[in-house]
Amino acid sequence: MYGKVLASSQNQTMAKISGPRVVWMQGNLNSYTAIYMKNLETGYVGKVYSSSYNQAYPDISGTRVVWMQEINKKTGLSNVYEKNYASGYVGRVSSSSNEQLYPAISDTCVLWTEINTAGLSAIYTKDVATGHVTKIISSTTNMYFPTIDGTRIAWMQLNPSGISTIYYKNLASVLLAQIVNTTQNYVPNISRTLIVWTHMDASQNTTIYLKYLLTVKIVRLI
Repeated sequence: MYGKVLASSQNQTMAKISGPRVVWMQGNLNSYTAIYMKNLETGYVGKVYSSSYNQAYPDISGTRVVWMQEINKKTGLSNVYEKNYASGYVGRVSSSSNEQLYPAISDTCVLWTEINTAGLSAIYTKDVATGHVTKIISSTTNMYFPTIDGTRIAWMQLNPSGISTIYYKNLASVLLAQIVNTTQNYVPNISRTLIVWTHMDASQNTTIYLKYLLTVKIVRLI
């Protein structure tokens, strides 16, 4: 069985799912984007949080949804927001005058990219149950697109030459590793002990690769 999650004349992108709940970004007639959620068990569908500010890049874990939302229409500056459907709470994950992008969530742990006033981006994490906020690692190179599953996280990082590679860290230990040493690797995703990412070769052809963290084996998917 298959079908549209929600029939609409507006563009729908960036879908994520956790259990019976699906979230996505959708345009509307007022020329801004919003985050929607549908519960496949109950049939409920609606905006996660009504706002006239652009919302994008949702992620979901259980009853918690995170997304990036404009806080300044003139500059386009965004912060990361969270809604907990279990409690009804909605608000910024960590208020900041810095740009916050690309949130990801697993259970109560939220990750995001934050860009400081010097233009350097780093990955931050917050346990929304305790309120504890931490920078993943200190680096002089830019870090983007964090992904998380349990205590394991991965992200894309640029070296001083602008070459993009993938890093991995286990928050429950001191383990930190560069996943791949070839050039131009982008936008990882992690599930348990598996990491996938997009690799671009010298001819700008893109291919999906996978790494088994337990065996250190790297394979091309097809």
